[in-house]
Amino acid sequence: MSYDMNVVVLQQEEAVEIPFETSIKVECERNGKRYYRWQFLCSLNGMLYMLLKDRFGNSGSAYLICDGDFENDNPEDLVPKWLPEKDRDLTPLIILDDVYEEVINILTFLLYSSPVEMMVFHTRYEGKEREIVMGVLRFSAFLEMLRNHEILFNVCYVIISDERANIEWVGCEGCWDVITTVMPDGSIKTRYEPPSDDERNDL
Repeated sequence: MSYDMNVVVLQQEEAVEIPFETSIKVECERNGKRYYRWQFLCSLNGMLYMLLKDRFGNSGSAYLICDGDFENDNPEDLVPKWLPEKDRDLTPLIILDDVYEEVINILTFLLYSSPVEMMVFHTRYEGKEREIVMGVLRFSAFLEMLRNHEILFNVCYVIISDERANIEWVGCEGCWDVITTVMPDGSIKTRYEPPSDDERNDL
């Protein structure tokens, strides 16, 4: 069986390189044509990254990055209730222990490389191609679900950074002061400062 693990970094115009050492290959596919059946995934404005790891000299799969909890197919508490019965056989995702921290580091870097600190996470194995989208999830909630094997294959998860989700006033996105810091490991950290009361009154 072949697995795919994909991340769309929203509103990103240029591909980024992972600035730290990792055994996982992060490959950018600019057109996303292989997911032509997934209209939502293909319509997003951003860069599509695939997480891959060598297997028998072939790095075209996430087979050595993740696995499915096939003993827990169709977990009723995780599957959206609006799905018809024929599409409810979804499988929980397991990130393999030996690459777990690497995957988290990569996802963190990609999330904060988005100008809007948002991404879409999608894992897939051959079979069901019905498009299912869930979110918006805070990154901390997504990570907890990932640890607890509550993220499902063949589902798109829309994820936002906790800092971005905590912004209470969104009347004028362009009025926020955007402060970007390059961390020692090369990762990008962005924070937002809201306009003052006087500035809001001028809008």
